[in-house]
Amino acid sequence: MYKFNVLSTSEQEEVFTVQTAAMSIRGREKPSNEDLAFHRTKQMPSGHSIALMVVCDGLGGYQVGSFASELAAHIITTEIGKIFPHMDYRNARLEQPTIPGTEKLQAWLIKTVQEANHLIYQYASEQPEIRKSGTRLTLALIQWKTAYIAHVGDTRAYLWRNFELTQITNDHTYVAELQRNGVLGADDVLHHPLRKIISRSVGTQPMVKPEIYTLSLWPGDKLMICSDGLWSTFEDPQTMADILENNLPPSDLCSILIGEARNRNDQDDISVALASLNL
Repeated sequence: MYKFNVLSTSEQEEVFTVQTAAMSIRGREKPSNEDLAFHRTKQMPSGHSIALMVVCDGLGGYQVGSFASELAAHIITTEIGKIFPHMDYRNARLEQPTIPGTEKLQAWLIKTVQEANHLIYQYASEQPEIRKSGTRLTLALIQWKTAYIAHVGDTRAYLWRNFELTQITNDHTYVAELQRNGVLGADDVLHHPLRKIISRSVGTQPMVKPEIYTLSLWPGDKLMICSDGLWSTFEDPQTMADILENNLPPSDLCSILIGEARNRNDQDDISVALASLNL
């Protein structure tokens, strides 16, 4: 599990503001967008913020991939209302919520991804036209100064801090496994002919095990999740870091990132969601 240093007691008394944005565009020659990017931010009565970001990248081709992405996102945004009632996008309520602890939130992440996997797999197995439906996804839930991330596939989460960009998640792909085992170097992964072979996804098997990450956040941090349509276009991650260095709203940064990626790759769907944390 990837975890940054916990903030000091004096810092914990400060109140974060969280701004989020998300953007997704279709590959120019594709009939539909198999990606989906979602964000939602709500302020607690205490002044602290709760933020949810989701990026899904569908598998199976066009309508099949779109179905899986949309169903996964729908399940996540519905389930969030069960743990944070005031974030239920359909039935927003005003009562003072009980703040869940770390173990409950981590369990919620696993349960929610597995519920999405179960429903996609079950529904697709009954419908021949979408039988190969599935999706990669990365889900980030920010509560106060902590980010809880669930991840399956080769969508990614990155943390920008102090001018450096760190990849948080591990890709669940054939070539990433080869790299982790020392068979391939980092420079070989982007151009390997088998780069697109996914070793773990949501909805393609009866069970899935998401990877869970917990990050302590600092003022000035930017948390980004994205599909491979974004990250794979930048051979040098420093290019993304340089864009995120700009002191702009998350919506503007998403637009710049997607614009730069589209200039390099107009075939793939491209999606990004971004959270910016400030005092």
